[in-house]
Amino acid sequence: APWIAPHNPFDLATISILDARLPPIGMEYSDPNYLLGTDDQGRDIFSGILYGARISIAVGFLSVFFAAIVGVLLGLIAGYVGGKVDAVIMRVAEVQLTFPAILIALLVDGVARATFGNLDRERFAFWILVFSIALSFWVQFARTVRGSTLVERNKEYVLQLDQDDKDLRAPGSSTEHRSIHRTEGLELQEDDFGDEEEDS
Repeated sequence: APWIAPHNPFDLATISILDARLPPIGMEYSDPNYLLGTDDQGRDIFSGILYGARISIAVGFLSVFFAAIVGVLLGLIAGYVGGKVDAVIMRVAEVQLTFPAILIALLVDGVARATFGNLDRERFAFWILVFSIALSFWVQFARTVRGSTLVERNKEYVLQLDQDDKDLRAPGSSTEHRSIHRTEGLELQEDDFGDEEEDS
């Protein structure tokens, strides 16, 4: 914003009350220095939008990023592990869907107020807002990823891998596999040695 905005709306030295309420360019009494006009205090509206967009864009990207991480991770665990783990995660997600996002944000803000106090809460207000939004929207990611994981989990190649893993974990299976491979290897070596003697 400092590189793009034509004015700094927070610099009081550059603001004049005489420039208040100027209309946007193209209208009567407009000023070419103010693209979208000015507010009642003479601040450039276009510059204010650019400066304000920094926080809005950062909150939007970071909250979606954290919500995606939590939702994808919990969705993968619920879909692949299944059983009680899946039931617990999905019940929590369904309970959270019954509450509006604003209530979750107020809950997080109340916890932060009780934990950090008013002074520290102002310092961490940005991250409190990010995590409030992230905790409100992780459910959508979790449900989508869980459904995709269940589809992949029931495919033949995954079921075969699970069966092979169970066979290897069975008592004595590793010893039996090694003895079978060793016996097959010795038989192949004896057959090759016999073929070489016949050729000679």
